[in-house]
Amino acid sequence: MLSKLLETGLQEHTEDALELLYHLEKLPLAIAQAAAFIRQTREPISRYLEMFKECEINQQELLDESLTLAEQPTYHHIRAR
Repeated sequence: MLSKLLETGLQEHTEDALELLYHLEKLPLAIAQAAAFIRQTREPISRYLEMFKECEINQQELLDESLTLAEQPTYHHIRAR
């Protein structure tokens, strides 16, 4: 599906393509969006993977921060004691 959407052969990029499919969990819409981005920007799959992984790391850091903030007592909670 990815090679068809990219309108190109993936022989040289098989490893990157398989890794991308793994990260996209083989979801058709995610694959289509990734392929459209790669086709439009002409970025190699390896660069798309780098950007994708950076986003995953940033999302995890934001999630960790929000969980930490959620665990902190609020002003109203402290005052109620």
